[in-house]
Amino acid sequence: MWFWHRKAVFKLSAPVRGHHVTLSNDSALLLAIHPTDLAIYAPLNGEIVALTSNSARIIGLDGQLYRLALTDPNGNFEWQVRIGDSVSPISLLGTLRQNLSKAAIVTCEQISVQATKVEHQSYAFNY
Repeated sequence: MWFWHRKAVFKLSAPVRGHHVTLSNDSALLLAIHPTDLAIYAPLNGEIVALTSNSARIIGLDGQLYRLALTDPNGNFEWQVRIGDSVSPISLLGTLRQNLSKAAIVTCEQISVQATKVEHQSYAFNY
């Protein structure tokens, strides 16, 4: 029943409270925020696929890969999620360490576009 087919709407939320930073001309960079809070939330609905001390990669429900990163070399994230966890904008991903510099920025960028392919299986029945 394709008449009930809904179009997926892309919605990005701010992963941390803070002051928005003016974006560069880089089209992959979706948002940049100077954090004023230590709690980090998921910017979109998806699944965690990779974690490092200063970044996380999330595959969104739209099939695209996103990276949430911290641009401060002295700071890092204390993650409270694991690889394979499903997340949403109300999911607490982790916290920032308190030794951040005043120039620290949390960024969210689109890394790559992955086509989502839906395969329909055909079944044969023998009666």
